[in-house]
Amino acid sequence: MAGDAELVEFFKCFPLLLPITLAPFRADGCIEVPEGPRAPITIDVESAGGRYSVAAIKSTPEIEQYLGDKSHELDTRFNQCTSPLSFVRELQYSLFYAQIIRECDELEEWSCVESFDEKSQVMTLEQKDGSGKSYRVYADFDREVFSTDIDGHTTAMDIGLPSYLEKLKEICLRMSGSWRVLDDVDGSLQVLQPQHPRRYDLWRRVAVGDLVSALIEVSSDCYHPKVVFYGPASIAGPLNSRAKDLRVEWDGPRGVKDNLEKILDIELPGPSTVYQEDSKIKCGICLSFEDDGNIADQVCTSDLCAQSFHRQCLIQWLTTKEDTRRSYSTYFGKCPYCKGNMVVASS
Repeated sequence: MAGDAELVEFFKCFPLLLPITLAPFRADGCIEVPEGPRAPITIDVESAGGRYSVAAIKSTPEIEQYLGDKSHELDTRFNQCTSPLSFVRELQYSLFYAQIIRECDELEEWSCVESFDEKSQVMTLEQKDGSGKSYRVYADFDREVFSTDIDGHTTAMDIGLPSYLEKLKEICLRMSGSWRVLDDVDGSLQVLQPQHPRRYDLWRRVAVGDLVSALIEVSSDCYHPKVVFYGPASIAGPLNSRAKDLRVEWDGPRGVKDNLEKILDIELPGPSTVYQEDSKIKCGICLSFEDDGNIADQVCTSDLCAQSFHRQCLIQWLTTKEDTRRSYSTYFGKCPYCKGNMVVASS
């Protein structure tokens, strides 16, 4: 080995694999494979002509068959190793990959494998929720995590592919009602944001009128969406007051648009790709609709202005003005457009 430090690191990483000689490298024992059983391993680099290769590895018939079938690809990777530590790490990674492959065989998931990117070491599987809608599962072998486009989190691969897929089925079952509401919103209302929604984006900002928009949020533990209106106080105020009746008057079988129009006594615009350019929904300071995922939800309450701003854009603007007052986390200042009074909390 390169030195004592690497030897210590080797024992930390592979305490069950005992080096017999270091140059050439020979070792005997086991290595731990994430989400799989311990793999008995004997390594003799001298028998392989002094090269880090498949030929230097002895193990169970199952593992040797996998190594033999993939010898060309594996030797390309093994030959790049510069030390026993890097060689055994690469071997462990390869056996980890083989474990996922076996699980795909056992689960008969191969028909769902869309692709495998050799460069990024990411395998993509297609799955379907209870309604038959497709979603993607990603096995990232480089980072050793699972992820999916229906959930914004990553999960360590040591959970195992079967357990992870079961977890996703539970998410699909729990969120099915919320997703139906959002699909209805996307198909019946004029959605301003997000422009390219993901399954785990549980909100939509929709157009109500030239000066008013509404934020619609759903959750798995509520049978009706939460709706908040933004715009001039004379318009948004009464709508927000009527929105309190959603909990009582919401009729599940009705569509979202029909429910909102009936309960709020308004007419809502249908789907459109033009409205954003003609509205005041974009931030009046940075001139964009979203800022790092945040919507422009701070609205001037003047009926003659009703300009929207991102919270942070507005706070940065107000802090540059001498007439702005601050009380704890709340700023009191003037609208950048009409100079009307504005109040914004920092969080």
